[in-house]
Amino acid sequence: MNQKGFANIILIVLVIVLAGVLGYVTLVKKSAPSTSSDQPQNTSPTQQTPPPQVNNTVIPPPQKPIDETANWQVYMNSQHDFSFRFPNQVTVLETQGAIRIQDTKSNLSSQVRVAKGIKTFHWSRVAEDYYFDKNNVVRNRMNGDKQFDQAFTVSGMPVYAFATGDAGASFVEYGVVNFERDVIVLFGLSSDGNWSESILAQFATFEPIVKKIIGTVSFQ
Repeated sequence: MNQKGFANIILIVLVIVLAGVLGYVTLVKKSAPSTSSDQPQNTSPTQQTPPPQVNNTVIPPPQKPIDETANWQVYMNSQHDFSFRFPNQVTVLETQGAIRIQDTKSNLSSQVRVAKGIKTFHWSRVAEDYYFDKNNVVRNRMNGDKQFDQAFTVSGMPVYAFATGDAGASFVEYGVVNFERDVIVLFGLSSDGNWSESILAQFATFEPIVKKIIGTVSFQ
């Protein structure tokens, strides 16, 4: 075999090998999965979750109510072992067992008395007759023996407003009842519709003071 024939054979072999390589490469590319245009791409920006909000509101502690009676003077009754407080604008007078709270500005006053024996207690006026039944319930004989409810309480003790009057004048006694001591401390207030406007205005100021004084009653 001459050299020309041998060169042709080598050329043919090279062509076959190159064709095989190209075919293999083409086959591999076709079998590889598409990663670009075949799948939709999410082009929207990534949303970030905002951090949780912290409530920095400071809630102040509840304020204790101011006790305006804390600095009041103290009246002590050693005979019946009770006391109450009173402000500087009133004075407490005690004469032969009679107790009177008197306003130094208007001269209006409240009579204080003590009733011993709850079972025998009667508060009788023209149209009222209050008493305590066997169950310590207050009733009014002049009003069909109906039950009479307490007005408020002082240190767990009921306070009853025993009252009478007409269009002209009225009288009320606030009775602080201590069942354990079998005693009632009564604070009386009188008013008259015929008073002048100035006196009525003074009474409207004095009555709340007396009620605050009643609210300080305590027993030793």
